[in-house]
This record gives sequence, C-alpha cells and structure tokens, in this order.
Amino acid sequence: MTVSLFKIPRAFHLPRVNWDLVRHWIEQNVPVSERAKAWSTLAHEWLEAVDQVLGQTHRTIHSDQIILFAPTDFEHAISLFDLAESGLREMSELLGPLSRRSQTGPLVIMLFADEDSYCRYVSPFDPELESVRSAGVCCKGDYVHVALKPYPLDSLQRTLLHEVAHACLSDRNLPQWIEEGITQMAEEAVVQAWARFNLKPEEAVELRRYWRGHPLNSFWWGNGFHVPDEGQHHCYRLAEILFRQLVADHREKLPEFLGTANYYDAGEEAAQSVLGVGLANIAAQFLGPGPWKPVPPDSAAFVGRGAFFLDRGDVAMALQDLDRAIELAGDSSQAYFHRGLAFYQNGQIAKCISDYERSIELNPLDFHARNNLAWILATCPKDEFRDGERAVQLATAACERTGYSVWYCLGTLAAAHAEKGEFESACNFAEDVLDLAPETDTADCHTRLKSFQSKTPWREDQPLPPYRDS
Repeated sequence: MTVSLFKIPRAFHLPRVNWDLVRHWIEQNVPVSERAKAWSTLAHEWLEAVDQVLGQTHRTIHSDQIILFAPTDFEHAISLFDLAESGLREMSELLGPLSRRSQTGPLVIMLFADEDSYCRYVSPFDPELESVRSAGVCCKGDYVHVALKPYPLDSLQRTLLHEVAHACLSDRNLPQWIEEGITQMAEEAVVQAWARFNLKPEEAVELRRYWRGHPLNSFWWGNGFHVPDEGQHHCYRLAEILFRQLVADHREKLPEFLGTANYYDAGEEAAQSVLGVGLANIAAQFLGPGPWKPVPPDSAAFVGRGAFFLDRGDVAMALQDLDRAIELAGDSSQAYFHRGLAFYQNGQIAKCISDYERSIELNPLDFHARNNLAWILATCPKDEFRDGERAVQLATAACERTGYSVWYCLGTLAAAHAEKGEFESACNFAEDVLDLAPETDTADCHTRLKSFQSKTPWREDQPLPPYRDS
C-alpha cells in the first residue's frame, strides 16, 4: 500500500513528526510484512520535507540500516556513511543483542550545512540548549536519530561514532556513566588509530584529587556530564576508566549487568545482584577509599529511584525514597504522585487518595494523578472510598487534557460512568478504548466492556491501576 506522512492526520509538523501517532497508524493500517518498507518510506519523506525548509541543499545516502542526510556539496558523505555503518557493526559485536534498537525504521543521521540550521533544528528537542553547544546529539524519544553540526572531518567522525553508539543504546535505561564508557570504547574499536586511552600518572593523581573534593553523585546520576566545566571532563574520564575496569574484571557477566543496569539507581542494584559488588567498591578500585556510595543528589533523583523500587515491587524502599523526596521538596507533585502509587500497592487507600489530591493541587495541568484518583473512586472494592460523580469529573478532565486519545484515561472514564450507573456511556467509552489500547491490554479491556454490557460496575482488586507513569 502507499504510505505518506501527509496522509496521516496530524502526523507532520516541521521540524518534528508525531512519531507516536505514525507508529499507531502503521500498526493499524500496514501489514507486518510491509512495515519495514513503510518506515523507510516515511523516513525519506520526512527528510525530503526538512530539505524543502532548508532550501533543497541536502541529499541522502542510504542502506537498509542507515540514511545519511548531508549537504549536497559535502565531499566526504560516502566515507562518513561507511563510518556510520562500521559503528553499527561494532556496537553489535561489542554488545550483541543489547545493541539491537527497538526502533523499526533506519537510523537517520542528519548533517547540517551550517551551525544556524543545526541549532534551529535541535533546539525543540533540547529546552536547556545543551545540544546547541555540542558538535552533535542523539535525539532520543519519538524516532531516534542523530543530528550533527558542520565541523572539521576528524571531529565530525568522532562525534558521529559517539552519537551512533548512543542511538544503539537509546532504548536502554542505562546510567549515563555506563553509556559514556561504552561509547568511548566503541569509537576506538571502529578506528583503531584513535586508540587514545593512556592514563598518565599525573592525570590519575588529578582525577583522584578532584573527586575527593567533589561529591560523586554528579557522576553517578549523570548531571555532571551536562555542565561544561572542569567536572564534565572528569566525569567523562572516570566513566572511561570505570567501564574499562568492568570489562577487565567482569567480562563474562557484563552483558547481564548491562541488560539490567538502570539509571534510576545509577546501576547499584544490578552491580550488587549480577557482579556481587556495589558501585562504591567499583569506584574505590581507582579512587581509593571514600564516600562513593551512590545517594540521590536531590528530590527529583529520590523520586526516580523511588519509582524504580516501586516498579520492582519493593514498596518499603520506595516509600523511604519518596518520603525523603518530599522532605527535600514539599512542592514536588511527582513525589506525591508516586508515593500515592506506593500507598495504593500497600493497601493504604486513604493515604493514596490524600497524596493524589496533593499532586493535583501542586500540578493542575498533569492528568496522571487525576486519572489514577478517578480510577480508585470508580473501582475500589471498599464502599467508603467510591464516589462516581467525582470520578466522572476527574476522568473527564484527564481525557480533556489528553484530547481523548489516551486509551487508559478513556478506560477510567468508562469505569467512572459505570459506577454512576450510566452504562450506555460506559460501553461507548470502553469500545473506544479497544480501538486505541495496545494488544497486550485488549483482553482486560474486553473483560471490562462485558462487565459494563451486563450493567455491572467494575471492581478492581489488582495491585495497580491501569496507569502510565508520568
């Protein structure tokens, strides 16, 4: 069948494409056997449209795996394309299955003709404008791709391989110190002439001196990699050193460690469970004895780690972190939202409702707490907590904020109408849910629809509501 971005309603908006909508449209309209070709077609069409905005000054070189979008007069385009393909192959050899990107389409690499075009393109992806100052960036989320600033060829090659490596790891939740260690090794593996790891004694002394005077949390949690100061250089260097230690000491267990390490706890749980040693000990191998244990540096990091523990069913640890997050920042709507989830899992419904109310108060525009609170008020088996009228109000507000396009919000609205005894509305919304829900959730959605069709409100005794984390 013929596919086009311009035939998919609301999909295209320069310079960004609504890839979530495109992905859903392809799943609904394109046979599985034709999807790879469809993705490639849409990627080319996207680049053609971007080129129109840039004055038709670019061309593409492509294979099944990569599309290079480069200025027409750039004489090194073919060699740069070949280098990118070598980078993909090296990542596959270095990491095996861990390097396989879940993204269906080819990896797009965009080299802009001038710095202004690059900055105009990447700025919507980066509100902090960190990438504007860099030589290139891997644009994660949506359709993962690489954007490059025009630079001398040797710098451009290094940046290309660095960002291609990041693209290969983009669907992993790796701590940044691990990801940066991998990308630096990948660069050297592709172009062996670049092999530059040579830690001089005076540099080792300087690294140890620096980290003994600065908290290591900026390294473990990644924020030190983003501030262009002395600490940034020391973060990259330490990442390279510690990752090489892991390769030397734990080569056989490294794939399992990389497959389970998570940036929310800096990789601590994976290190303990897979390698049998904590991150503090790994750091101490190079830095010597010191306070190297990873501790979240701020409220947001405590929220992230609390959510990480919650996802793994460790409610007690999650509550400790979320309590600490609220101590540090009592106005964090995310802290209250996730603590509400923890209370829900613990069966503490009254505390859960209180935290959701506080989260809504702190962030009236966020729909997640509204959706989850509405779900409890509509489906809780305990009569004293149900309130169908308020559930409909909250669920309606959540759906309005999402344009009635989020399936689980519509599912909550259906359950809320059922609690009010409005089963015709409940069935209508439940049928809409089936058009939007992923295949993994359609069986449960059908079950709820049948309940509404039999004029029976839904009662939920599962440990979690059908939510998506914010």
